[in-house]
Amino acid sequence: MTAQSAYSESPMGRMGEPPKGAFDYVIVAVAVVVVALTAVQTIRRLIRPGETAPDHIKRTVLRDD
Repeated sequence: MTAQSAYSESPMGRMGEPPKGAFDYVIVAVAVVVVALTAVQTIRRLIRPGETAPDHIKRTVLRDD
């Protein structure tokens, strides 16, 4: 015998409805792709920022005068 908590029975405990159609799945798929691309680009920019200009702002901050 399993006991359900009152939280799972209350409508306030549910965050949303499950996807109902193909359009809902398309929205979720697009969101997943956007988040994945953002994460990849963020990691890429952290590893290799790519600023090579001698007058870049980081050079003035890091320079010992």
